[in-house]
Amino acid sequence: DPWYFNALVHFLESKLKMNSHKLLLALLGVLAIIQFVLAEDQEGFISLDCGLSAIEPSYTESTTGLKFSSDAKFVEGGKSGRIQKDLEANTFKPYATLRYFPSGIQNCYDLNTTQETRYLVRAVFFYG
Repeated sequence: DPWYFNALVHFLESKLKMNSHKLLLALLGVLAIIQFVLAEDQEGFISLDCGLSAIEPSYTESTTGLKFSSDAKFVEGGKSGRIQKDLEANTFKPYATLRYFPSGIQNCYDLNTTQETRYLVRAVFFYG
């Protein structure tokens, strides 16, 4: 174990007046709570896989645990595509499909919103 781990355990034992078994149980409890919070559903959030066909089912990405679904019902126009097959194995699954817009000056996604509500939108773009 790294020296700082032992120092932390010693500090917690002395300050919290816990023996090692009780401290271990407390730490396991905290870890269980953290895992529970991280495993919560994505209510109020959407994760779109741009270019995923509308007929393909939603999926949970194994690394992040995020549930991705097709962007087809949020956009009009554009074309769907996939990256090269030989690159798919080493690619984050949502990045294996793509939507591109070969024509038009402006292309938009249509997301329903509620007035006076704040939203966080995160988008990732690749070119080339």
